[in-house]
Amino acid sequence: HEQIEGREIHISYEQKNRYFILKDGSYFAVRNKKSVLNLLVDRKPELKRFLHQHKLSFPKERDEALTRIAEYYDTLK
Repeated sequence: HEQIEGREIHISYEQKNRYFILKDGSYFAVRNKKSVLNLLVDRKPELKRFLHQHKLSFPKERDEALTRIAEYYDTLK
């Protein structure tokens, strides 16, 4: 966001975090629960059950949810 006041320019930036999952040697952007489950479709039922059992909320706890689901996915292989 840029704002000009007299002879001064005020610039502000909004921080945005982007999340990626490394699978089969490639990085895939993930934004929400649906994109994660679609990427990890080979274990989708198990992952859905895990999310439900541990009451992980993507909108509220995205960092923790992504970390825990990735760790759990790795144990299923």
